[in-house]
Amino acid sequence: MFLTDELEGLDPKDMLYAGALGIVGLVVPILTVPTATGTMVRAWSDRALDVYRLNLREDRPAVAEASSRVADYFRQRGLSGPALQQETSRVLGGFATVESIAHGFRSGLRFLSLMMLGIGLTVAILLARAARGLQAPPGSGYT
Repeated sequence: MFLTDELEGLDPKDMLYAGALGIVGLVVPILTVPTATGTMVRAWSDRALDVYRLNLREDRPAVAEASSRVADYFRQRGLSGPALQQETSRVLGGFATVESIAHGFRSGLRFLSLMMLGIGLTVAILLARAARGLQAPPGSGYT
């Protein structure tokens, strides 16, 4: 009964504004958070993949060792020649892709959380500065 009385007392124009604000308050986070997260993760994954690709050179000892171990694995299963080299390259490239995606998730989410922290602190500081001059009306019971 109490809520019905309150709704009947609201101006229809105010109800329209409240509905629009409610829609914006729901739709914006539903659309922006996944989009921003996907964009950040993809950007950091692409950067990491470029770095891994640059580091996958035969003259590096770690790459040569990993490549020989993968090649030995495929040799034991009967591969040789160009097929052996192709499978070895595919495994090393797949490893670089998986590692870059993992790095992209870590770095992208870290960057996104720091960005949200910065935005949140800015909004909190601005709200605190705006509320500094507000005072309760006399006789309202608030000090």
